Amino acid sequence: MNTLQNLVLKHKTDKSHHLNFIKYYEEYFSPLREKPVRILEIGVQKGYSIATWLEYFPKASIVGMDINPSPFPRDPRYAFVQGDQSDSKFLESVIRHHPLFDIVIDDGGHTNECVIVSFNSIWPSVTAGGLYCIEDLYCAYRPSYQRPGLPTQMEFIKGLLDDINNEKRGIASIHFSHELAIISKKA
Repeated sequence: MNTLQNLVLKHKTDKSHHLNFIKYYEEYFSPLREKPVRILEIGVQKGYSIATWLEYFPKASIVGMDINPSPFPRDPRYAFVQGDQSDSKFLESVIRHHPLFDIVIDDGGHTNECVIVSFNSIWPSVTAGGLYCIEDLYCAYRPSYQRPGLPTQMEFIKGLLDDINNEKRGIASIHFSHELAIISKKA
């Protein structure tokens, strides 16, 4: 069986530049690998990471979301939706059609608005024990990724830490690694 790192390299995803992500994804995702998980990936570009997830999770159903059209080939386990992740009305329509996710991977616009709106809209649809992953957190330190009046991506995630202690939102834990947060929902 291929490791996630081998599949990332095989499918030439942009995640191959962030192998530290893969180490943690392997740790968190491997117990789910043979289960019929439902995955949402925000930001699919050309679909290379979708190909990776389809091979890594042989029983998964996957929804890919991007603001631009995706040329990814058809697969019966994959659905693509086109729209803006910072548009809560669009996200509500996605959730109506795909109501539950075991894993969400936010590799989309990376702005504070995108991260906050997506998390707040999608988190209620993450299953008990599910995972919500936010990639490329270095963007929190770049002014071009910040909408004035909103917390930075890191400030938002730090607020989620308070939610753990206040027992809000059903957050079990938050794992931080270089440029990545993995938020676990209570089982």
